[in-house]
Amino acid sequence: MRRWCREAGHRLGHTIYRDEGRSGTLESADRPGLAAALTDVEDGTADGIIAPTLDRFARTATAK
Repeated sequence: MRRWCREAGHRLGHTIYRDEGRSGTLESADRPGLAAALTDVEDGTADGIIAPTLDRFARTATAK
């Protein structure tokens, strides 16, 4: 992830959010790491979220 960001010209933030041991099928409210990452995007602290594969982010992803 770090190398990809560097090569693509993106700045990787200092925070790495994790929800270890929690299912990707849970709602974001039940995954504190995901909820914090989404909050950072919503309030403008972060421009986006990256994950090595989509299934590491969530089992299903839908836009609001």
